[in-house]
Amino acid sequence: MTKQEEISKGLAQLTELWIQNNYPIGSQTFSDLADQSLAYLHSQGVVIKVDRELPDNAIYYPPKQLESYNAGRQIMISGGYVAVEPLIEEKS
Repeated sequence: MTKQEEISKGLAQLTELWIQNNYPIGSQTFSDLADQSLAYLHSQGVVIKVDRELPDNAIYYPPKQLESYNAGRQIMISGGYVAVEPLIEEKS
């Protein structure tokens, strides 16, 4: 079973339990179900891909090193590296 299939099955189980225990006269709302679903997804390592470029390094590089640094950035981008954020922000 793939990770996607495992997560899908887990969401289905969570929703089924929620419906059995709370619908139609339960005290929880659909917003509660959404919160529980996000918490489940977060526990499974699901993250949000954010639209942001790789950071520029503020350190001065001599021309040859700068070329190497920029080439490395391009390799990361073409290799599929992306910026991500957690579904649920950790409270500090």
